[in-house]
Amino acid sequence: MSKKKFKDTKVGKFLSGAGSSIIDSFGDVLPDKGVMGVVKNLIKKDPVLPAEDKEKAFNLTFTILCVLLLCYLPVFFYRIAYSRYVSQISTETKFLVDQSILLIALLNSSFNPVIYAVRIRQIRVACMELVCRTITAE
Repeated sequence: MSKKKFKDTKVGKFLSGAGSSIIDSFGDVLPDKGVMGVVKNLIKKDPVLPAEDKEKAFNLTFTILCVLLLCYLPVFFYRIAYSRYVSQISTETKFLVDQSILLIALLNSSFNPVIYAVRIRQIRVACMELVCRTITAE
C-alpha cells in the first residue's frame, strides 16, 4: 500500500479548497523575515527558503515539542500507575497528585510565549519595547 500524499488527504483537500483563502489571509499578516517569515513562505508556497531560516524553524519547533512532552509525560505515567495501583492510592494522595499533574500540564501554555520571546528576535524586541517604554503625561 503506497502512502498518500498530503494533498490527497481530507485535510489537504480542505486546505487547497476552501481553507486556502483562510490560510492566505493568515499569511498576509505574518512578517517577511525570521521564523515567522518561514511560515509565511510555506503558506505562500514560496519554494526558496534560506537554510538558516529552515534551521531556526526546526529548532523552534523541536524546542516547543520537547517542552510539550516534558509537560505531558507526567500525566501519561501517572495514568498508567494509577490504573495499576488504584486500590492502593488514598483519596488525599490522588487529589494532590491530580492537581500537581494538572498544574504541570497547564504550565505548558505559559512556557510557549517565553519560548517564542527567547527564540524569535522580532518578538523579543517588541516585548522589550513594551516593557521599557516610558509613558509621558500630556
